[in-house]
Amino acid sequence: MKIHLKLNEHVKQKLPIIKKILLSLVFLTLVVSVLIGIVNLINYLHRREVSENHKQVKIAVFGDSIWDLVRDKSGIAEKTEDYLFDSATIYNCSIMGSAAAELSNEETQIRPGLTYMIDALVGRRAYQAEGNSPAVQVFREVDPEQLDYIVIAYGLNDYFSAVPISSEDTFDTGTYQGALRYSLQAIQQTYPEIEIILIAPTYCQLYSYGKVVADSYDQDYGGGTGEAYALAAKEVAEEMEVTFVDMFHDFKINRRNGLRYLVDATHLTEKGREKYAKILGDVIVSLYKKDSE
Repeated sequence: MKIHLKLNEHVKQKLPIIKKILLSLVFLTLVVSVLIGIVNLINYLHRREVSENHKQVKIAVFGDSIWDLVRDKSGIAEKTEDYLFDSATIYNCSIMGSAAAELSNEETQIRPGLTYMIDALVGRRAYQAEGNSPAVQVFREVDPEQLDYIVIAYGLNDYFSAVPISSEDTFDTGTYQGALRYSLQAIQQTYPEIEIILIAPTYCQLYSYGKVVADSYDQDYGGGTGEAYALAAKEVAEEMEVTFVDMFHDFKINRRNGLRYLVDATHLTEKGREKYAKILGDVIVSLYKKDSE
């Protein structure tokens, strides 16, 4: 009983200290929250001012299902337009299942990839792709002479299909880097005034019985890990001197927070699409600022 009483007295003596610590933590949390709110407000006002003072721009996007899967108000294209305060009109020419590298002829007709789309854009071939993709109609509305930016966002299907990252031929369109180089060069030679934004493929996971057993940091389907494709895209962007968005690393998706951002281990949840649009939108705002300098 004496020991119990001594323990209670000891706890009572410590209570004021514990209360002070808890109050300090609460105060610190409030201060941090207020500071974050202030920073976000400053960023919002800055982004709004830059966007509203910039001329209206037109952006064509060529990518895969990360862009194509959701085309309503919650899609990346719409969210990016909103993030830029409608200073941009985005033509979403992305096609589900498409890749940067040239795949088989049959797949190319149904799901034309990057080189096919860019060849059609610059007039090297007629656009005769089959299928009912919304991108077909959108692409026909694009006037390349009026474009300010072209966004290229491929890599996941190259990764899943084990497309070689490179070969001795640096412009080999059967490889990921070769297809990127070929397409970037075609745009630069035909429409040198268009700003190109190259986006790395996003992070993805591999599930088994409801658990994450691997992710694109370590899973190799035969051509390299997903991270290797992202790094390969960065290498080409630097080589060809175009703006690069490291959506693989900057997104900061990992095994712990994957469910928050990935709806099926690969495609993005609405929260994920919102974050993608924010990352891209911030890059475009920085390009707006560069234009005004």
